[in-house]
Amino acid sequence: MAEHDLISSGAAPARVEPLACIECGRLWLDGRERWRIYVLDEDPPETVPYCPDCARREFG
Repeated sequence: MAEHDLISSGAAPARVEPLACIECGRLWLDGRERWRIYVLDEDPPETVPYCPDCARREFG
């Protein structure tokens, strides 16, 4: 029902971009892969994604 209401309203669907690793730029296209998201201690806080290879290299 909600999907029908959205279509009927004429609202454009939101476009979602895949996450990209902050280190190597690789896109997260496989939902089975376990990526890490870290929160930087900045003002305002910023979240940064790491692919499995870069996370292992950076954080062990």
